[in-house]
Amino acid sequence: MPIETNPSNWISDDVDTTVNKTRWMTDIWSEIADLKINHLVIPSTHNAGADVSGMGLISGVWAACQDDTFGYQLAVGARCFDLRVKDQTYYKPFGKFGQQLIETVGFEHGIDTGRRLDKCVETMRAFAANNPKELIILVIHSLKLGIKDSLNRILGVLSPLNSLLLPESAKELTLRQINQNHPGKNVIILAPGNLRAGNSRYWRHFRGEWAGEDASLQNLELFTEKLFSAATGGSLNLYNTPWLFNAHARNIFGAMRLTAASEYFSKFYRPSSNRGVLANIINVDFIESTGLVDFCIQTNRQRGASYPTPPSAPSNLAAAQIDSTEQVRFTWNAPVNGNISHYEIIANGNVVLRPRSSPGILNSVAPRKYTYKVRAIDTHGRQSSESNTIELDVKDIMPPSTPGNFQLSGVGTNTAHITWQASYDTSGIKGYEIKINDIYEDFVTTLYYRKKYLQSNATYKFEVRAKDNSNLYSRSAAVVLLPRPQGAATYTVSIDILNWSAGKHLMHIQWEPESDSDVDYYYRLRSPSGIWMDFNKTLKSYWLLVDEGAAHQLEIHTLLPSPYLDDEVPKTLIINISGDTQPPGAVTNAEVKIIDDTSAGLSWAPASGKVSGYAILVNDGIPIFVPSSPCQYTLSDLQPNEDITIEVWAFNVNRIPGESATVIFRP
Repeated sequence: MPIETNPSNWISDDVDTTVNKTRWMTDIWSEIADLKINHLVIPSTHNAGADVSGMGLISGVWAACQDDTFGYQLAVGARCFDLRVKDQTYYKPFGKFGQQLIETVGFEHGIDTGRRLDKCVETMRAFAANNPKELIILVIHSLKLGIKDSLNRILGVLSPLNSLLLPESAKELTLRQINQNHPGKNVIILAPGNLRAGNSRYWRHFRGEWAGEDASLQNLELFTEKLFSAATGGSLNLYNTPWLFNAHARNIFGAMRLTAASEYFSKFYRPSSNRGVLANIINVDFIESTGLVDFCIQTNRQRGASYPTPPSAPSNLAAAQIDSTEQVRFTWNAPVNGNISHYEIIANGNVVLRPRSSPGILNSVAPRKYTYKVRAIDTHGRQSSESNTIELDVKDIMPPSTPGNFQLSGVGTNTAHITWQASYDTSGIKGYEIKINDIYEDFVTTLYYRKKYLQSNATYKFEVRAKDNSNLYSRSAAVVLLPRPQGAATYTVSIDILNWSAGKHLMHIQWEPESDSDVDYYYRLRSPSGIWMDFNKTLKSYWLLVDEGAAHQLEIHTLLPSPYLDDEVPKTLIINISGDTQPPGAVTNAEVKIIDDTSAGLSWAPASGKVSGYAILVNDGIPIFVPSSPCQYTLSDLQPNEDITIEVWAFNVNRIPGESATVIFRP
């Protein structure tokens, strides 16, 4: 059946048929840019994936609802597309026993329509990308899932459109605002809930009105009359939100081809009608035959013309820096006309503030010279021309922020590594000043500093402050480094031996640090069997079961916790342990020779057996431990004219003592 492209017998004189339908929204953009989506009249193709060209003449007589491809429908002016999607993926035999998954997603209208969703997506993507002011709406009216992860398959086929999708919030914007706020995005997909769960950019379905899937022409006319008769005068839309009206009918031969000259379209879809002009999205069969696109173009132009002119420019713009702050205060006179939504303050060509009215306060203004202007934006998103231009030199009067999170990130016995977070200043940061114990140390541009050659037994206070490009300083941040432990080179060791069983002894090894520290260090002990164990610094002992006569060695390391860089104090304690429990022989021939009133020389004969050293006790004081040779020692700081009692004994490697010798004398 031939298609009527320009049915001149019905179009009235107030309809302009010269607009290029391929890009009709672009051509009349200046007239419709201040309309929202629900203010437009949008031509839509019912069952867009079921066309005569794709289904063939035999199947198409009953099932087809359009004449040709998606590209053809776009070219004749359709901007909304009703889709009945079906996943037709199947398994195909492969080889003797195998099978191959053939993935395909198409459309159906009772039967397969011969069109594929990926081709539809490709066509829509190319058209939308090349025509950014043309709005495209895809309505997934129905969705039939198939085998093996069908939902994700369909989402994947639709994914090439993702970069073009408008957020659902755009339905509250005018076309101009959409173009400004979402450049390069002009596609809307209305989808059922299971698809929306897989892509948050899909929209909920619009409200729909229809006489029924298989409505007759008579039923369609009655329904249309009843629906639009409820409209009130002056409305741009029957409802206050986007909605879709299905204006199609069927008879025994399938979808009816209602031409522009038909009584139905002549009655309801003429610019002079008070019925169809209240529609939003009109869904029809065989769209080019109906003349609907011409009707939508003219009605949209009439709707656009009903809006007032853009606002005039604001006047008398003034700006001043607020005392002792980095804020700028703007004042201006409002436009003489227009319903103003807000204003835009423009600094050196960029919008920096959007106040609702005068005055406006701009915070954290970087110190430099600015050129300012202001323009008004009305409730339809239209901009006024710009106001007068003013210049302002903003001065830097605020110091930078204090460096943040200042901390010791790594410490050794003689080194310290400090780090901090960057300060902020509107003029920019020149660098950071470092002080140690209130004395200037260095100036750096990094966010870290490493100090060497520290004394491990000293306390250090580190400070850092920022300097901005106006030579203003921030407050200082500080951290204190406490003295670190000195290591274990001169630890003392005491060993208690208990008889455990025949030939075995349980030894208790104890040690004391050379110097203590407030740092929460800990010990790591390597046992004779090679096992490493960690000890809290307060736990300074270890039990060891040894064989009689056996020799063992313990390693005791002092370690520093985070944030110390040198994980281990350089000094390590090595303890040699023997299973020897036999005491040395008795000390003999002990004698004292007076040197002067406060000192004397002590000597004795070597003890028999295995001697590791000797202990000397003066008047029951603290033992003095001396090597096994020579067997002599000089006593000093003695009290004259008082009796002095001296005991001396030998001990083995495990500090087991032999019999002592006693000498009493008076200096």
